[in-house]
Amino acid sequence: METIVRIQPRQGNFSATQKLVDLEIPSDSGVVDLSQSYVALRISANVTDGSADTLESGVFPVHTGFNARDGSGADSTDKAFIQPPTAAILIKNASLMSSKKGKISDIRNVACLRTTKALLEKDEAELSDEKGLNGEVPKDQVLKVGNLAELNQGLEKSQQRSNEIQIPLKEIWNFCREDAYDTSKMGALRMHLECHFDKLNVGNSYSIAEFAKNINNDAALPTYEAMTNIVGVANAKTFQSLATYDSLSDCPYYNQMKITIKHNTAAGGQPDIVRQIVKVEHDATSKKINFEIDTEIQAAALTTTALNLEPVLPTAITANIENVDLVVNYVPVSNTSDEIQYTEYQTLEDNFSPAKTFQRNYHLAPNCVNAMIVFPSEILSMVDQTKGDNNILSYRIAIDNRELTNRRIEMNSATHLDLLQKTYANMGVPLKNTLLKIRKNNFPLDQDQNNQDPISVICFPVPNAMDGKAKMLTIDLEAGDTVPTSASGAFQLSGAITIYQEVVRQI
Repeated sequence: METIVRIQPRQGNFSATQKLVDLEIPSDSGVVDLSQSYVALRISANVTDGSADTLESGVFPVHTGFNARDGSGADSTDKAFIQPPTAAILIKNASLMSSKKGKISDIRNVACLRTTKALLEKDEAELSDEKGLNGEVPKDQVLKVGNLAELNQGLEKSQQRSNEIQIPLKEIWNFCREDAYDTSKMGALRMHLECHFDKLNVGNSYSIAEFAKNINNDAALPTYEAMTNIVGVANAKTFQSLATYDSLSDCPYYNQMKITIKHNTAAGGQPDIVRQIVKVEHDATSKKINFEIDTEIQAAALTTTALNLEPVLPTAITANIENVDLVVNYVPVSNTSDEIQYTEYQTLEDNFSPAKTFQRNYHLAPNCVNAMIVFPSEILSMVDQTKGDNNILSYRIAIDNRELTNRRIEMNSATHLDLLQKTYANMGVPLKNTLLKIRKNNFPLDQDQNNQDPISVICFPVPNAMDGKAKMLTIDLEAGDTVPTSASGAFQLSGAITIYQEVVRQI
């Protein structure tokens, strides 16, 4: 029978500045299925609401996200809205050690490695369903529910809530694909993580402008914000939508939502009034939505000529990391191996100054079977259009002075993709996606803005990998002309380069 155990870290507090996590699976505690174990982050939001008070605190559709900007202020603002393809993007550096067998793996810039691999190993449907970190509902939903809120209609109250983000251990270390780690033979398993908690984002899932849109984007239909005029009504606490809805779920309003009531009279616009919705119900006969608010609009009879509702938005939202746990899956296995063979990623990092070409040699580790070259703009391996770096037109790769191909390879060409396929065949992992585009949660999936941030990656299997010898890697890059010119007027390469070496090891 499987047993699930939660293990607390050595640290007690976590924040944007407290980013180190140390976790340990104790020695002699049983056999662990590492492939089903994960790091669990419990996240909530601190919401500041600067509007007028209501009888209860407002509830807001807050969601988690990831801000991939490098902090320079010069890179693309859209990096603040990426849709992470894996929750492992929260991990900066990670090391893994056995108390009896020594160091197992030590990876730098886990976020770049795992984000790049996830974009290759998940098809479009899997990327759309990825809910590890991004907590915003799909764009075609009217009621946008963030993962830090429970939004209800009818009679049930809405509430802010925390949410658990799960980072599978196997998405950090390849070693953790192991399904029978025997702690009596291998000893305690110690994990040290340096996290990107400073890049954990929280935000509201909609804007005021969205409520001013017409139903079904039909200009002949009312807007979401428009209500039926209730002229002559005194002590008004109920009102009705001007638009009709087939079901309650088509309406973007919910209980405990704070709203700004905007109304006009014959004398013109009147002062805004902040109230809270306490009941949202669907009228099956008229197909309109009936609303009830916490306090009447005014005691005297209304003389409205127009009535609209707008959502109140928080003035500030910050993330709160309540706790970090290791969730361990113990399994009833009695016959375990004394040896475990696995692959790990060893990292080579370098920087290069602006130039039209880049040529450099590196030493690959013995038993390196595959290599992945990325160009991180801090985290994402992407061309940064505002800075003009990583502008790769073509490349050559040579191992011990023998080129992999007899001609230069253009980025995203058939030859480039063929090398990618060969690499994944050598890994024994399905290659499901070659689009290599980062999605953004501030644009619908079908809009062009979601196709403007390509990922740059060069992959290749290493010839004669298992001969036990170190090898010399030669990289030759040529700049293209698709980004803004440098100060000298020449298109150039610049920035960081990282080589992830997949090395076969055994303990």
